[in-house]
Amino acid sequence: MAVFINGMHRSGTSVLARVTGLVVGYEAFRGEAHDNLEGHWEDPRVNFALDRALFAADADWASPPLVPLTAEQLSANPNQPANQRIWQQQLAPNAVVKDPRFCLALTAIMATPFGKEPLMIATFREPSEVARSISTRDGYEFEYGLALWEVYNNLLLRQLLDLPDRDRCLWVSYAALTTSPHSVAERIAAHADAAGLAVAAGAIETAGRAVNLRLRNHTSSDDGVSSLSESQGVLRSLLLELAEGSGAVSPSDVPAITPWAAALLNTRRPYARMERNNRLLQHRLRHLRWGYRLADSIRRSMGHAAPEDPFDDYSTAF
Repeated sequence: MAVFINGMHRSGTSVLARVTGLVVGYEAFRGEAHDNLEGHWEDPRVNFALDRALFAADADWASPPLVPLTAEQLSANPNQPANQRIWQQQLAPNAVVKDPRFCLALTAIMATPFGKEPLMIATFREPSEVARSISTRDGYEFEYGLALWEVYNNLLLRQLLDLPDRDRCLWVSYAALTTSPHSVAERIAAHADAAGLAVAAGAIETAGRAVNLRLRNHTSSDDGVSSLSESQGVLRSLLLELAEGSGAVSPSDVPAITPWAAALLNTRRPYARMERNNRLLQHRLRHLRWGYRLADSIRRSMGHAAPEDPFDDYSTAF
């Protein structure tokens, strides 16, 4: 049985994936980066598959769709057998699979045929902290970060509540994970053990020590509730109850997405489309550069001047 780590970007999914992997004895690809020195613990093939699915929905991580991705969009890969193998490999026994885009595609992923449904673990972080972290890393305004927090968590909660066994998901508070990692590791171990996953001796102690408490940034003295819309406030309360294990949530409790949050994301969508097209052009030009240079060298060897070509300026930039 695999374990899926769910949660919004900048919500502690990386450290949660690491702790869970140590508890169940799974070593994922670390993938450290400038914005996460301890590692993302993600499979790059999963990143690519989900980015392609978002592209098929005219979206990306920062301009997410307002409804979950469909199975058809998730399968938007010219190499369909390879795409299918990616998801089958993620469902290996004891595999810990994590990507924040799961929030946008969980139902479609779960439609992939596999033997036993994965165990779900999700993380909750205060919306104001997430928005500040996104602003620091990506340069988006605070309000835009709140809109992203709302859409990701709204869609995730709806999809988790739609699962046949909604109690199969353990919610974890990022605050608890970064202040009491041993107690969180104990909860994860109990959750895994109840589902039939083996927990190695000493794994809880090892997992608790793996959390670097000094890397937590963007903590707030208040919970930022005053910055939230009514719908965002209700969503925050529901997620906090789940993370604290103090309440039961039904699908009818989940509020609609705030209109201004939806408008913000939809406004950015055309610009995101242009950014994606520019990145695609740059990628193609990198592959074409050698061909243009070869053609120019042949022209010169024949005594002909190489004509000016706008692609020459592009190619020298990459």
